[in-house]
Amino acid sequence: GLGFVHNSTSPTTTGYSLMLDVFFPSIPNYLGFAQLDNAGDGDVFGRSSGAIGISGDYAGTSFTNNAWHRVVITVNLPTTTLTAFVDGTEINNYTAIDPGRYDLGDPSFLLFGDEDGETAAGYLSQFAFIDRPLESAEVQALGGVSATPVPEPTGALLVLLAAAGSIVRRRR
Repeated sequence: GLGFVHNSTSPTTTGYSLMLDVFFPSIPNYLGFAQLDNAGDGDVFGRSSGAIGISGDYAGTSFTNNAWHRVVITVNLPTTTLTAFVDGTEINNYTAIDPGRYDLGDPSFLLFGDEDGETAAGYLSQFAFIDRPLESAEVQALGGVSATPVPEPTGALLVLLAAAGSIVRRRR
């Protein structure tokens, strides 16, 4: 998994949102999006069927392999609701989450983590942590992935960038 540390205090009382722009060449039966306690089972999963959810409550068919998708997961602790969106469209509204499981009491968590390997190779071009649950209209306004992610720099480009940085430093 990919580790993330938050320093906000509000997620533990109101909730939060995660936005991930992802591409998976192949999606296994279960694909962990977030593992909030860094040790146990993942806390929200994508499925090879295109669904997203947790604890037997999976819905949707739009999370597909071989395509970029913007996945937004909102957690509203007062209403005990986890809502999943794909490319701005709500696909699941699970209303029975355990607030203790989702309260982010630990200041860090893993993206794409799971204790028994329910993960897959893929790409992440953007990630956002918002320290409140986004409203449906806000997620719809985000839409889907709108641009091709920036490719990894080549070795030659890294050398040029390092040289440019060195020249700028020497002029000061």
